[in-house]
Amino acid sequence: MARAQSKLKVRYQNSQVYEKCVLAAVELYWKSHNDALLDNHKVPSYAEVAHMCNVPKETLHCCIAQLPSHLDVAAKCGWLNHAKSQELIDHILMCADQGFPTSCKDIERYALEIAHINHPDLAALGPSWVDWFIARNQDQLQMHWTANLDHSHVVGVNPTAVHHWFKLVASAFHVYNFTPGNVYGFDESGFPFGGDGAQQHVVGRMGAHIQHIQQGGNCENVTMMVTICADGTTMHPTVIFKGKKMYSDWTRANVANMRQVNSTHQ
Repeated sequence: MARAQSKLKVRYQNSQVYEKCVLAAVELYWKSHNDALLDNHKVPSYAEVAHMCNVPKETLHCCIAQLPSHLDVAAKCGWLNHAKSQELIDHILMCADQGFPTSCKDIERYALEIAHINHPDLAALGPSWVDWFIARNQDQLQMHWTANLDHSHVVGVNPTAVHHWFKLVASAFHVYNFTPGNVYGFDESGFPFGGDGAQQHVVGRMGAHIQHIQQGGNCENVTMMVTICADGTTMHPTVIFKGKKMYSDWTRANVANMRQVNSTHQ
């Protein structure tokens, strides 16, 4: 299901559409102007072309006179120029890729530190500055809800460890000639009942489906084990609850037909 866009983002997208209409009007004006000169016809006025493209004639006149647009003026008068804005974007994406995504408050703090280089007396940015910044750079930035990623997983999943693991698997295949039906991948994940795994609304890379965030690994309440075969088949997952007894509410609505046991199960 698609999520509703923020009002600021919709306003910025409408502004971009408007700019495209203005550029189309300028192109139409010069084309009509040149055609009229070649055919000895009357040169169309600003008002006629502006009416055809549904844009104000004053705006069309400013563009033809090569006066800066309102977006250009806003960008020039902003607290961060293009280079500084890209520097901030690169830092946001680097943090997100490493599992430390930035919140809107973090971005505001970083932007204020960068703006202080040229504006040392600046006390604060505008109340909607971060929202406009994300909207202007929607080709690179996107809001996400975080998915928790344990520190040990971050350390373990690195290019060296992954390459070494695949070398071990390849050598085992070479020696024993396994069939896909005899190769299984097993993984377990812990899920807390409390609020330790609460999601956060952060900024990450545009187009990313999941934005991980590093956190502590205190997930001992319930463990989920999933097993998948190399031939594409799967086994029913197993859920392990901590404790000697299980409440009946824990095993209700078992839509995945999971095997549910407690940690003392034999």
